[in-house]
Amino acid sequence: ILFTFGWIAGLYAMLFAHRPWAVAALPAAGGLACFLAWRFGRMSLRQSACGVLIIVLSLLYHAWYLTAHESRIIAEEGQTVEVRGLIVSRVEVDGDRAAFVVLADRAAFGEPGGSAAVWRGGTERLRAVFRLQSPVEQRRAAQWEQGMDIAFTGALVRPQEAGNWGAFDYREYLRRQGIRWIVEAKGLEGAAVGTEAAGGAAGADAGRLEAAEPPDGGLREAVYREASRALHRGLAAVNRIRENMAGRLDGLYGETYGGLMRSMVIGHRDHLDEELDRKFTHVGLAHLLAVSGMHVGIFCGVVLLALRACGVTRETSLVVCTLLLPAYVLLTGAAPPVVRAGLMAAAGMELARRGRLRHGLGLLFFAACAMLAWKPFLLADMGFQLSFLITAGLILWVPKVSALLPLRIQALRSAAAVALVAQCTAFPLTIYHFNSFSLLSFPANLLLAPLISVVAIPLGMLALAVSYVHLPAARFLAQAGNALNDGVFAAIERLIRLDPWGAVFPSPPFWWISLYYA
Repeated sequence: ILFTFGWIAGLYAMLFAHRPWAVAALPAAGGLACFLAWRFGRMSLRQSACGVLIIVLSLLYHAWYLTAHESRIIAEEGQTVEVRGLIVSRVEVDGDRAAFVVLADRAAFGEPGGSAAVWRGGTERLRAVFRLQSPVEQRRAAQWEQGMDIAFTGALVRPQEAGNWGAFDYREYLRRQGIRWIVEAKGLEGAAVGTEAAGGAAGADAGRLEAAEPPDGGLREAVYREASRALHRGLAAVNRIRENMAGRLDGLYGETYGGLMRSMVIGHRDHLDEELDRKFTHVGLAHLLAVSGMHVGIFCGVVLLALRACGVTRETSLVVCTLLLPAYVLLTGAAPPVVRAGLMAAAGMELARRGRLRHGLGLLFFAACAMLAWKPFLLADMGFQLSFLITAGLILWVPKVSALLPLRIQALRSAAAVALVAQCTAFPLTIYHFNSFSLLSFPANLLLAPLISVVAIPLGMLALAVSYVHLPAARFLAQAGNALNDGVFAAIERLIRLDPWGAVFPSPPFWWISLYYA
């Protein structure tokens, strides 16, 4: 816990503070907190010194991280660039626009027909945007996928900054993904994908890429590119499996609830009905539309029960479930909440196997350290923030709140405590990110969330699994699920009539959020 707080203090100061005083303020506050904790006997001198050392190490590491992830491209906006690299994200085709991320390993700058500028790439991440000119190009772009080699020509564009204070900053959004430049191309003419790109056919003036100065990273860069190619081809195979699962859920649940069940069961939010999404958000149930810790808990529970029913020992069941978790996390989209839950579950089951499982807070901070070491900019991700804060709130406060509630039935008291703590913990971040908070959130989460999480989602998982074995049985399960969904939406409609507008809040300042949690 001490390590995590110290690490975050240095991380936030280096990656997100834009003024000199802000860079120094948070580490100084962390160091002062360590000193006061020692002074008043809350920590030993050794622990306090370790806290200060962790903050210093975090500052140094993230200063290096920023330098290492700065763009190597030295060019002017609007300059023509010929790129060869690897597609490392899903290819999003929306109307006349196709967009994805490219890990460039070669680039030549300057007008076509001229001499190539000095190579400044290596492992540069670029946002590629193609303006499609015909339905034929739409179909062609739709066949591209993650892990394919690509070569194309386009114009360099700087991402737009926020036009007004507090508005969405697209440049900062891409910076947190390690992207500093956008390459815009008109049409697919001259673009080569797959074996053509790997073989050197890059369209117009492809020879300039071959003649360009090689990357300066040498063997390290080559190994990194090959590892990235293998990784993203594997992720593309996972995406194909997810698409197959999404299609099966559509077929089972029909047009009305297919998108809803895809979102709740495998985290596939493409084509989710906007009206369903709006209603869930209005009553404070939007968190059920994303795969999170609840889904991981259901998955682990089902696997462990099935293995124990088959006569497998407890220790072997825990090992098998731990090995299956990475596949489940990938198949459900690997969003920050499900990664957090997967890490906690894997560590928890290993500790349980060894008989050393004590408290969930240590697992939570272990998951935070692991995720921030992998991708420091996750600290600014809304899903990451809400997932960790709500989980910490549940671990710390549910037993205390449950003991205070004047309810005699234990199950009802526990459910009310969970709903109340989750809502109170999420409130500041919810109004900060969304500027709204549903007054219906507590009754909806108390009455409807357990029904959806305990019945509807496991039923959807079961229907999906059974569909690969016996389709009529899966359709019967889906029909039962649709009947339950009808009842849930009837209840949601009644709740919305009680409060049709909701409550609107301004985004609170940082000091207000800190004071609230204190």
